[in-house]
Amino acid sequence: MTWHQLSTARSVTLLAALIALPLIACGGGDETVEINGTTGDCLNVDGTWTGDPIGGAPGSLERGFTQTCSDVQMSDERASGVLEALVDCELTQEGEATTGVCSGTVTISNDGGTWQGTVEGTTSWTTSEPVHVHALDSTFLGTGGYDGLRMVFHAAGYSTPWTLTGRIEPVD
Repeated sequence: MTWHQLSTARSVTLLAALIALPLIACGGGDETVEINGTTGDCLNVDGTWTGDPIGGAPGSLERGFTQTCSDVQMSDERASGVLEALVDCELTQEGEATTGVCSGTVTISNDGGTWQGTVEGTTSWTTSEPVHVHALDSTFLGTGGYDGLRMVFHAAGYSTPWTLTGRIEPVD
C-alpha cells in the first residue's frame, strides 16, 4: 500500500469513527431510556353501554370507548405524538364504589414511526367522589423508525392531562 493509499484509508477510518461517536453517545436504540410526560387534552367518545352506565351495577359493560390525545408530550421525542385508544371496560359496584377493569389497544404516531400496543388498568369512582381515578399500563412495539424497540408506560390521573412514566428499551 502506498503512502497516499494508507493516508486515505486512515482518513476514512477516522471519519467513520467521528460519525459513529454521536450515535453511540445518544444510545442508538441499544439501551433503556427512562421517559416521562403528559397526554395533553384528549377527546373521549363513549362506547356502547349494557347495564347501568351511571352506577356501574355488576355486569355493566362499556365496549368501544375511544380516546384521542392529539398532543402527547414526552421527555423523549420518540414517544411524543398522537395517541389513539380503543378500550372496553367491565364495571362492578360495591357499596358507593364503582371500579371498571379496562383493556384495549393503543397507538402513538409521529413523524419517526408508530408505537402499537395494548392497555390494561382500572378506572374508579364513588358516589361521594364522582371524579374518575385512572391507573393504566401500556406496552408497545415500535414500527417504522422505532422497529426493534419496546415502550412501556404507566398513565395515572383524574382527567386529562394524565401523567405518564415509563421507558423505551430494545426488544429482547
